[in-house]
Amino acid sequence: MSTPIDVTINQMALEACEALGLSLVQARLGGDSRNLTLKVLVERPDGSSPTLEECTKVSRTMGTQLDVAETIKSRYHLEVGTPGLDRPLVKPADFKRFVGRQTKLQFSSKQLIGNGAQASEYLPGVTGVLTGATDTDIEMAIKHPTCTIRVKYADLRYAHLVPSDAELAMVMKGERLPGQVGTVEHHS
Repeated sequence: MSTPIDVTINQMALEACEALGLSLVQARLGGDSRNLTLKVLVERPDGSSPTLEECTKVSRTMGTQLDVAETIKSRYHLEVGTPGLDRPLVKPADFKRFVGRQTKLQFSSKQLIGNGAQASEYLPGVTGVLTGATDTDIEMAIKHPTCTIRVKYADLRYAHLVPSDAELAMVMKGERLPGQVGTVEHHS
C-alpha cells in the first residue's frame, strides 16, 4: 500500500527520469525519521544502464525538486543508481522482460504452495525460475516443493532477480557486467 509521500516521490522520480530520457525502475524511501534514505533506481528505455553522468543529473534534479517542495520533512540521503544484479521487479513489464530468469518472491502474506491436494506448505516467499507473466499474475517453477506456482501481483510484497553463478563469478573476478555503473549520492 502506497502512502501519499510514496506517490509524490514516485511521481517526482518519474518526471525527473523522463525529462532526462530515462526510465524509473523504483523509488523507495526507507529507514527511520533520523536516518531516511531515498533510493532511486533508473535505466535507459532499452533496459541498458545509464552513465554515471546521467545518474548524477537525476540526483541533482530529484534533490532540487524534493528540497523546493519540502516533500521530505527531515534530513534524508538520496541515492541514484542502476538496478544491479538483484534488480527489483516492480511492474508486469519487468516480470515479462525477465521470464526465464531466477527470481525471489516475498509474499504479502504466507501462500499455500504445492501441487493440488499435496499443497501443504505455507511459505512467506520462494525462489524459482519465472516461466510466464501476464498483466495480472506470474508463473514460476520452484524446486521445493517441486511444482509450478501462479501468483497474483496483488499477493507480492517484493520481488527481485537472483544473480546466476556466471554473473557472480564475473563480479568476483572484478569484471564489469554489461551496463554496470556506480551509484550517485546526494545529501540534504
